[in-house]
Amino acid sequence: MSLIMDRELVTPGYSVGLDAAGTITGATAQAQTFTNGIITAGLSDLAGGLMAPWTRTRIVDAGGKGNYTTLSAALAAIVDAAAGNTYTIYVVSSVAETDTVAGKSYVDIVGANNATITMSKTTSGAAVSLEDLVYTTWRNLRIVRAGEIANGQSSVYALWIGGTSDSSVRCEHVVAENLCTRVATADHLAGLVIGGDATPTLIACEGIGSSIAYYGHGIWWQQQAAGLALNCIGRGGPAAGGQANNWGIYILNTAAPTLMGCVGYGSHAGANGYGIYIRGTAAPSLLNCHGSGGDVGTLSHGIILADAAKPLISGGVYQGGTGGTSYGLLVSNYAAPEIHGASFVPKSFVHTETVTATGTFVISAVVAHQIKAVSLNVGVAGTAASLAIGTTVGGAEIITATDISSAGTKYPVLVDAGAEPQLAANATLYVTITGTGSPSVGIYLSGEYAPASSYAVYLNGAGAVRLDRCTLIGNCYASYGLVIGTDARTADKLRVMNCHIEGRADQAGAGVAIYTGSAYNPAPIYNCTLIGAATNITAAAGTANGTNTLI
Repeated sequence: MSLIMDRELVTPGYSVGLDAAGTITGATAQAQTFTNGIITAGLSDLAGGLMAPWTRTRIVDAGGKGNYTTLSAALAAIVDAAAGNTYTIYVVSSVAETDTVAGKSYVDIVGANNATITMSKTTSGAAVSLEDLVYTTWRNLRIVRAGEIANGQSSVYALWIGGTSDSSVRCEHVVAENLCTRVATADHLAGLVIGGDATPTLIACEGIGSSIAYYGHGIWWQQQAAGLALNCIGRGGPAAGGQANNWGIYILNTAAPTLMGCVGYGSHAGANGYGIYIRGTAAPSLLNCHGSGGDVGTLSHGIILADAAKPLISGGVYQGGTGGTSYGLLVSNYAAPEIHGASFVPKSFVHTETVTATGTFVISAVVAHQIKAVSLNVGVAGTAASLAIGTTVGGAEIITATDISSAGTKYPVLVDAGAEPQLAANATLYVTITGTGSPSVGIYLSGEYAPASSYAVYLNGAGAVRLDRCTLIGNCYASYGLVIGTDARTADKLRVMNCHIEGRADQAGAGVAIYTGSAYNPAPIYNCTLIGAATNITAAAGTANGTNTLI
């Protein structure tokens, strides 16, 4: 059987087929092998010694089996790309570049076989630049910026999209990672950066900042940039031991992108590991996004809004991290967000352990935490056996003796449910097993981190803030759902409506739903459910709680 290709051949007039074994046959063609639709062995006489079987297709392979060994060479050779004359370049192996690879309009770049483009040099510049382009798609690629950056260099990115590049400039399943090291003062070593007037379309992309520089952001919108990002991830420089201010997603100046289902993870390296940071006069829209603060440093907020930023936030979950003071949301300066249906809650954890006898285990948590649920998976049952978990030798402060005489999953009730014990960082728990036999039990603990001075939401600016149908839950250590600072109270531009606001109970059984340092009367808080006290708050509408329900 022979299959005739339906694409234009390199040299017209030849009939070339593909037999059942995947071998090219025909007039003067040499034997060739296809892998995943791409020629991986043999050279075609029809292409003048080149592999590509079509006129506007190019193959990049570092091992010499393609038309070119670098992507930059393949792009440089294309001089006639236009609306009616588009090209596709397949990158079928990892390639090394020595300078910025500049994309071209009407040329698509597609990766295969986990292809990585790595550019290394000591000075500023991006590994790949998509500047002032139209109609180009980069797909299934990993782009790496590497090299030791010289003293004083800045703006060192893995992928830069700028100028007037519009929505027809697309990146799909592209990872842009900054692996640079630096000397002295080099900074701004980000993963994926969008600037100028660019409005690209990003789908399932990931930006990873450098962990050894200041401002190692994952994804960074700046200047007047906008566009759409769908299901993308930004990670502030993730490795331990880095510098400060490495944010997952950073939106600056007058940038106004739309983010849908995106996630920003603050740095696990250095101070100020914000999940998402929006400032300047930026006015982005965040729809069902997630901001998660980092796990080290002094400030690790889920999302921070500053200067005169005016974002629209709808849905999503925002969680402070475990590094120092960690708010789910911090609003400062004159930021004026409109927020609907979002949740600001403590970061959760899961710990698993398998035990066969009385003993101890340690929950690896760098800050205080609180267990919220326990389940036991009895793989091997004991005889007349039970298991208890406590914070003291032989104690049962977490769960009382639970029968493990039969196999299966058990769901014991926590002691003091609703005011569970607050555990110190890296807490030791004590397991007591009674009875006979040789039981084997998997213990599954889930709970919440509880760093000190870390509220669900802290409003500390003078801008007009709107919170509607949101969920605000403080952790068991800080115990505050919503804290209203002096500037917010004085400006009196706040509106909180139809929200669930809760201060988690600590071991003393106390929690504060809303707190402000001095009397706020009347406070513009309407139709909310408050679990915990409302300190120094007299809600509008004539009574202590106004139209709110205090539980």
